[in-house]
Amino acid sequence: MRLFLRPGQALLAIRASQDVERRRGNLRASARAFLFSSTLLLPTPSHADADWVALTMAPDGAWGAAASRRIDLAMIEAIRRCKERSSRRKDPTGCGAILRVRQDGWGVAATCNGHWNVFVYPLLQEAELAMEGWQRRISLEYEVDLSNCREVTIGPDGAEVRSDRKARRLGRTEPLP
Repeated sequence: MRLFLRPGQALLAIRASQDVERRRGNLRASARAFLFSSTLLLPTPSHADADWVALTMAPDGAWGAAASRRIDLAMIEAIRRCKERSSRRKDPTGCGAILRVRQDGWGVAATCNGHWNVFVYPLLQEAELAMEGWQRRISLEYEVDLSNCREVTIGPDGAEVRSDRKARRLGRTEPLP
């Protein structure tokens, strides 16, 4: 086994390795160019044009929701609507304290004896499941009576929708009025 190369062989080995690296570099560059150009041909995802849904709730149960193409406008409008609904009109504290925003999402907000929370997820079932988990946790940790919780469910357009989740939780088969 020979460990040393003659001067001419060393130069040939260096040139050969440089040539291999140059070919690899060209291959990488052309692969990158192909991948970049092929992504330009892909259709834009449908959710890119979807509205942002913002949902907020204050401790007094006032809530606000809005949907807009711009995230900042959805947030501002949701807080403004919450302040309009607040029982403390002169000092509507708490609107925007818990604010959740998601593109093309469903929202559920609830207040239960001084505890309040907001969830916004891609699917209504996910938002309801998160709310149920939160309510179970506060009922166990703080012994909160869940029978007088105030809830609101919001659709992807920012409008209130009817949800039978509370009726199901109370064991009723017909929806609540």
